[in-house]
Amino acid sequence: MQGANIQRIAIKAAERLPTAASSYPFGPTHQVYKVCGKVFLLLTVLRGVPIITLKCQPQQAELHRAIYPSITAGYHMNK
Repeated sequence: MQGANIQRIAIKAAERLPTAASSYPFGPTHQVYKVCGKVFLLLTVLRGVPIITLKCQPQQAELHRAIYPSITAGYHMNK
């Protein structure tokens, strides 16, 4: 799955959550989805490629990165 397609799917999934809200707190190129005021999804473009950053448990993130080489760490989501 590639950039624009994965962003579209992520947005559809986020918008199905009853309390999810979208905003642009980091500028017009960084769309953020929050639930109860907590960020869980960030959409942006990195080096010309549309990407998503999802928040998850550190152990799950390590497993996903080991299985899928296209998944990389999002340092700004480690809160």
